[in-house]
Amino acid sequence: MPHRFCAICGRNIKNDSPHFGMCLSCFLKEHPLFELPINFNFKVCFDCGSYSKKDNWIPIETDDIFFIIEHAIFRFLLKSYMKIEKIIFSIDYEENSFIYSSKDLLTSLDVKIKGELKEDKKIRYEQKVRINISYDFCINCLNLRGGKYYLSVLQLRVINEKYFDLIKQVLDSIQKFVEKLFERDKKQYISKIIDQKYGIDLLLSTNELLNHIISFLKPKYHFLLKRTKKLVGRDIQKGKNLFRLKALVKFLPFKKNDTIKIENDKFIVDSITKNKIVLRSEDNSKLVKNFSFFFNNKNFIKIIGGDYLSNDKEFDNNYLNDNFNSDVDELEKKSIDFKRIRKIDQTKKRATVDSVFDERTVFNLSKLLINGPLDKIEGIISAGKEANIYLAYDKDGREVAVKIYKIDSNTSKWMRNYIIGDPRFKKIPNNPSKIIFLWASKEFKNLKRAFKEGLSVPEPIHIKNNILIMEYIGFESIPAPKLKDIKKPKNPEGLLKQTFTFIKELYQKANLVHGDLSEFNILYHNQKPVFIDISQAVDTQHPKAEIYLVRDIKNVTKYFEKLGVEVTNQETFYYEIIK
Repeated sequence: MPHRFCAICGRNIKNDSPHFGMCLSCFLKEHPLFELPINFNFKVCFDCGSYSKKDNWIPIETDDIFFIIEHAIFRFLLKSYMKIEKIIFSIDYEENSFIYSSKDLLTSLDVKIKGELKEDKKIRYEQKVRINISYDFCINCLNLRGGKYYLSVLQLRVINEKYFDLIKQVLDSIQKFVEKLFERDKKQYISKIIDQKYGIDLLLSTNELLNHIISFLKPKYHFLLKRTKKLVGRDIQKGKNLFRLKALVKFLPFKKNDTIKIENDKFIVDSITKNKIVLRSEDNSKLVKNFSFFFNNKNFIKIIGGDYLSNDKEFDNNYLNDNFNSDVDELEKKSIDFKRIRKIDQTKKRATVDSVFDERTVFNLSKLLINGPLDKIEGIISAGKEANIYLAYDKDGREVAVKIYKIDSNTSKWMRNYIIGDPRFKKIPNNPSKIIFLWASKEFKNLKRAFKEGLSVPEPIHIKNNILIMEYIGFESIPAPKLKDIKKPKNPEGLLKQTFTFIKELYQKANLVHGDLSEFNILYHNQKPVFIDISQAVDTQHPKAEIYLVRDIKNVTKYFEKLGVEVTNQETFYYEIIK
């Protein structure tokens, strides 16, 4: 065989060389076993250790950062090579390259990824890759920390207070069941438990969990089940509608062999099937009833030795009023009645996920929860075209309101009308997101200006892009009602005087005009008005300031005239303000 040498480096080629004209070293340079990027970036969740390359979080059952790094490298960098099953990989860490954050979190390091061909282990290759790790909360942990996220509601009800022990028993069994599910799947958890008059509401993280719990309860208890679903938004990325499932579970007020009385006839519960109850009368005749009969029948049903039972009305006025602090104005209590609670509940369902909680907003909220003033977000107070408002708690446990403006190009168009001409804003961006951020900043500045002058507005606390944190106006978890919801406020003459004083002092002291003042933007709290939604308020130097001022005066006058209050001449009041 003729003498061979490498065409690239000139060295002699051995007989076992993989190529006729190249030595092993040059061959591997020309034909590496694998090619990887120089830098590899990914995210790790603070709480659960899940990791993500983009927005798809991969759960992992360990908090060992080196195990997570290897798992991420094999999944994202080496997956295509692993499918071929021809290369054996190993990973070496260069400890002198480790960089840690101020919180002792590993943020950067160099690794050597080595590979050798299974068929011929002499053919080897290695490459250095810089690993960069950022830390964040995965969506699931963010929801857990915020305590606000739920996709389904399980309503557990009994027929009266006598059966509260049954609710407690059921709840204990459900909690144990869900804890076991959570150990296997971190997405399955109970977000919140809300006490109701004749039972509780469980806010659940997934629709799947709702079905699991119902399946778990069916063999153990007898109950009437009613399912409903409500459209709450749309997942734009997946092109799917988002529904919130609700299941109402009404437990039967008796068990097998109990004696009950329907009107004047006595019956013994002979058997209970899936959805029917077989009753035996005193003359041994059989009567079969559906579950719904015992909840919907208007005639009273009596369990021997118990109380008369009939249909109950949740959130009735007497119950609500008995549970409110006596210091709160009676008129405000009455306005927070069954209809208002139901309205708030419907508003929660209308709040869309895709219009408020985009990726950037979720990220900013996580920062406010970790390092900012917020401790947790409880739930939605109101949903509007411009923004949604949420009840939250600060680090000291105090209630605050979080206003999140929707990133909407249509909304940003009319906002420009109130920004253009305001001497405080010289440059106006064209980007809809930046206009929304500017708008939120505008409301924060307006609130700050008005609050500094001692005017009756919520105290501004913090601003971050489209997220505004301010003082919460209300009692416990129930927000103060708007003036429009008060049919006959006490001392309407005094309210008018306070409102006109606000308009005047806002103009003369804070140099602002509200621009959209009406009974819709005034809260009624402890018999006093609190003025909100002043994002559109303009400086008195704005070219349309006086037009907006006249509009505010007209709106307020129109409302109080409907209440029968004699209002001062509008023109006289206008000149009194601007003089």
